[in-house]
Amino acid sequence: MLKKGLLSCLVGFFVLWFPIVCLGDVDYGVNPLAASLADDVLKAVQYNHHSQSGIGSNVGLNLGDGNIVLSGRGVDVNGTFRIGSQSKTFVGTAILSMMDKGWFALDDTLGELQARYNVDLGVAALPQGAESITVRRLLNMSSEIPNFMAGTRAGSSMTLWDEWKNVAYGEVVGVTHEELAALGLNLYPQAPVPPYEGSYSNTNAIILSLLGQAAYAERIGNAKSFAAILREMVFQPAGLSGTYLAGDAAPVSITGLESGKAITTMDPVIPWTSGAIVSTLRDQLNWIDVLQNNTYHLMSDELFQARTDLANSTLISMGGIPIYYGYNIFTMDFAGGFADFGVPLTAIGHGGSIAGYSSFSIWYQQLDLGLVVNVPRLSSIDRYGHFSATPSETLLMDQVRGLERLYRADGAVTASGVDTTISYGQNGGLFTLSPLALGEGQNLAIQASGRSTSYLDLFFLDVTGNPVVTTTDPTLTFYAAENTSGQAAVTLNGAAAKVDMGARAEAYGNRVAVFDVGAGGGLDLQGEAAAYGNEAAAIRVGKGGRLDMASGSRAYLQGGGGSTLSIAAGAGQVHVGGLVSALGGSSALSVDGSRVTVAESGVLHALSVGYAMAEDFTTVRPDTHAVYGAVLRNGAVLDLHGQAVAVAVNPWDGNPVAAGEYIADPGLMPGVLTAGLRMEGATANVYGEAWGDGYGAWLSSGDNVLNIAGGSLAGGLLAVKGGDGADNIAVYHGGSVTGSMDLGGGGDSLAVVHGGRVSGGTVDFGSGDDSLTVFKGTISGTFHLGNGNNRLYLDLDPSRVQEAFISAENLAITPVSGEVIGDSRVLLGPTFQVSGILSADNASYRPVTFSLQEEGGGKVILDTARDWAYYTDHVPNRSLGSTLDAMAGAAVGDVLSAGSESLILRLDMSTQPGSAALELQPHTLEGLGLAQIRQSSSRHRIIGRSDAPGARDDSTGRWVVFGGLHGHRGRQDGTGAKPDRYDLEGGGIMAGAARTLGRRLQAGFFLDYSRETEDFRRSGKLTDDIFRFGPCARWTAGETELIATLSMGIHDIESKRKVSLLGETNHAGYEMHDYLATLFLAHPFHWRNLALVPYLEGAYLNQKNDSYREQGGVSALRVSGTRGEFLATTLGLDVSRPIPLGGTVLTPRLGVGWWHQYLDRSDKTKASFRGDPGFAFQTAALETDDDLLRLNAALHLNLRQGLFVNLDWEHFHSSSLRDSHLLAFSLGLTF
Repeated sequence: MLKKGLLSCLVGFFVLWFPIVCLGDVDYGVNPLAASLADDVLKAVQYNHHSQSGIGSNVGLNLGDGNIVLSGRGVDVNGTFRIGSQSKTFVGTAILSMMDKGWFALDDTLGELQARYNVDLGVAALPQGAESITVRRLLNMSSEIPNFMAGTRAGSSMTLWDEWKNVAYGEVVGVTHEELAALGLNLYPQAPVPPYEGSYSNTNAIILSLLGQAAYAERIGNAKSFAAILREMVFQPAGLSGTYLAGDAAPVSITGLESGKAITTMDPVIPWTSGAIVSTLRDQLNWIDVLQNNTYHLMSDELFQARTDLANSTLISMGGIPIYYGYNIFTMDFAGGFADFGVPLTAIGHGGSIAGYSSFSIWYQQLDLGLVVNVPRLSSIDRYGHFSATPSETLLMDQVRGLERLYRADGAVTASGVDTTISYGQNGGLFTLSPLALGEGQNLAIQASGRSTSYLDLFFLDVTGNPVVTTTDPTLTFYAAENTSGQAAVTLNGAAAKVDMGARAEAYGNRVAVFDVGAGGGLDLQGEAAAYGNEAAAIRVGKGGRLDMASGSRAYLQGGGGSTLSIAAGAGQVHVGGLVSALGGSSALSVDGSRVTVAESGVLHALSVGYAMAEDFTTVRPDTHAVYGAVLRNGAVLDLHGQAVAVAVNPWDGNPVAAGEYIADPGLMPGVLTAGLRMEGATANVYGEAWGDGYGAWLSSGDNVLNIAGGSLAGGLLAVKGGDGADNIAVYHGGSVTGSMDLGGGGDSLAVVHGGRVSGGTVDFGSGDDSLTVFKGTISGTFHLGNGNNRLYLDLDPSRVQEAFISAENLAITPVSGEVIGDSRVLLGPTFQVSGILSADNASYRPVTFSLQEEGGGKVILDTARDWAYYTDHVPNRSLGSTLDAMAGAAVGDVLSAGSESLILRLDMSTQPGSAALELQPHTLEGLGLAQIRQSSSRHRIIGRSDAPGARDDSTGRWVVFGGLHGHRGRQDGTGAKPDRYDLEGGGIMAGAARTLGRRLQAGFFLDYSRETEDFRRSGKLTDDIFRFGPCARWTAGETELIATLSMGIHDIESKRKVSLLGETNHAGYEMHDYLATLFLAHPFHWRNLALVPYLEGAYLNQKNDSYREQGGVSALRVSGTRGEFLATTLGLDVSRPIPLGGTVLTPRLGVGWWHQYLDRSDKTKASFRGDPGFAFQTAALETDDDLLRLNAALHLNLRQGLFVNLDWEHFHSSSLRDSHLLAFSLGLTF
């Protein structure tokens, strides 16, 4: 599906844009920098190509005025070379020269010329319609005459192409040039496929040559071979001393290579004038000048201009490349039709491909520059002349791209202090052959301040299998010359860089990178970064480096053996929110020992358009040509919220191929291996999607952890391919794995739990001690566990297992969930079958025992038996234990429909069912009451400050307003058989008013709103909103102080009770009210600078809560109301010392006291599951009487008269409380 979408997008692009070709009139002028560096760029690109592919070449530039640059890399620059279809440019020149002489015209038809010159075209009569084909249509490929190579000769069972290949491009006995024309004409017509107006065919050149040969003989009166005619009319006048049309099979000086085999001799009869010309690099450079400028005037200016006029050209597909084909020459628009955006770069020329050789000659018209590329290597070509990208085409496009970048480069680098900025110029970006390094504290900004054109710079490579994701013109272009190979365009050591949206930085060369982010460095990528080369990377992040790719950003790599993003061990935060793509035998992402997060908007996409796992078609290993969405090694962790996809146009079919096997026919190559994820001792958490034509995930080595956590995993061959390590795979939270798995052995585990799904094939665990868990998940297919001690943890709910077959030599079955409990018999089959030596594991069910019986035919019976008295004997609350036993019996008797969330079944599975049952009881409210009593001290402090009501004015009848904020946080742990541990926190606001009734007495009223929270950690929490109000009084005699309050509290309680063994949370809301009376008496004694204050504090609380009903799961309760009483007294001693601080007084305090608390809950708490009286239980009445040691410390700060801040800490300790403390804060104001 992904491949189809990709190809559809490419086709759609060309259909829409390629008819819009505009030559334009923009003159770039001669860039002095470009003119001086063109030679260096030519050699840098050639070096990069050779070092990446190992393929040699000779290339050359024609800079005009006889300025020619030649460069050879593994190929002689002076050698002779088979230029293939470039031969047609010479044929077309000869035919147009004959037209100048009046021998025939463009609109003369084939029928007219055959009759005029008695031309032998190998057929007795032309096919119907062929007689009206004009010379113009033969020249511009619109004749609809098919390629003669696809024809079959009389008496032969194969095409001429196959005959020629079978004799290794030697002589095919009896073939004549006239027969070549006949083979094409006999297949006429072949209508072009829209949007193309014609189709490329070698037969056109053959027929033109036969016409020209006959016309020459008639007009001159001397019959000559077309080789001699070309020498006379083209080669000699143009000064091409090293160019000729081959007349025999003699080898040329440069040996070609095809499919791993050397091409030395070649019979020229079959390609003839469509592809048998031999030339040199210098001659080709001179000839492309002739084609551009009509040097030597081999034809009239009128015909010369008409030759490339688009009005006379035909839109054809040449090897899948849309071009405009004129009179045996084509026009290309490297701007992709976007001339209106200021990139009207066009070129004329021709390519050539023949067995073992590929070449290209092109002239950049706006740059006034000629370029020739010759590579003695050919990838693939078929009988119809269709071919994949040849090495010369790839090298040509790299050269074209480099020169185009160079000639347009007028960007700028500006530096101000530690800030460096790279920006566009008017026509393009900055071109450099030298790396840029930034150090500690420096900042780099790559800005798109000039043009942003949506310019697709390499349409040619797009169609031939190298799609480029470029959407903007480059701001920075770096080419690695031979002395800079392996370096990064930009190195960040402690420096920060940002690539703005719309900006693009790119690098070309072997082992290069655009950015190398070192320790302390960081890259913020909002635009694009692209690298072209083998073993290269768009971005490398080293130890301590950071990377943030924004949504909409792009990182791209074209080449083999590299990774678009390469993350080293110890890297800092790496976040991928954009598109990361790789083309070739590479990965989109490689992580070694670090953690990477791919956001939902992030995509890792790797693509190969190759045909084989090895480029030269000679050796095959799974990793010689493979593409991966991500490669994870050595403890790496990938959090994949987006996509990781690996696609091959020609995917491997999974059939084994021997290492080093030689395959001569490209059509028989095994294809390319792909994997969405490749893991080597790593962890992948898939929340999004991972997919590959080959493997969804390849766990190739080491122990790996693969979690499909709500995401999806699939593969064309296997969803998961394992290795020899102990791999753990978990599918949960709605995650899915589609397809077969080969886990490879080593002791693997597969868990399908909590909504996970595994379907679509066979799961083979291999050898080792393996485990399969199905719990609240769904499986289907066949599961083969290994020959070790295997374990099956099985959900007994039949709906969870759909048509599954599980086999193993030894298999222990442990039931983990299901509908049936107690005394029962469960049939595991026939839709679900288990085979092997079976045993039942009783370890997970304490009150229930299991046994297995085989009945033949794949049927297995699971027998269960229950100890009915277990809960009554083992649950501390006997009432609850009896209730649970009753529920178990009801479930077995179908009185209670427990379902897959059965409460009693989960208790059966618990390692400590008795302790787990305690979670089923309601929360107690004693802690809320105790908290109200302990907060009395804060209220006393607000009411009883030395500057409280009446303290500043002795006049009777004066009203004073007081108020404050108070808060606290603490913890209480129990030590008994029933731990009662909770965290508490709360806070509130208090306000009041008091009136002085003489010098000793103040009386008033207070209001208090507060919130109290008790967090029971595992078992939930209580939240209590309290409104408290009532009268208060303060009596003083000298330094003796007595404070008393009487209040009523109204509570609004929210309860959240967790039952961990069920994974449930039950909620309830209800009300409570209380009456609280408090008393505080103290008298200070002074010794030196210390104040010793003995005190007595007491409180009485009476509270009553309403009944309530929880909402939740099967453990939800209906609970009755209860009443309770609390009495607490404290006798203690505080020691303090005031410290004046200007107008502020700081008073530290330390204290110790004896605390006595009494609790009486006279009512039993009654509860029932689901509100059913049949499943009711109760908790006993509670009475406690405890003595505790109270330690306290405080800091009291009087900021000014009437304003104070207190910070108090209290700790309680006794035999029943191992850790109970409270930290309180209060802020008061009186005026």
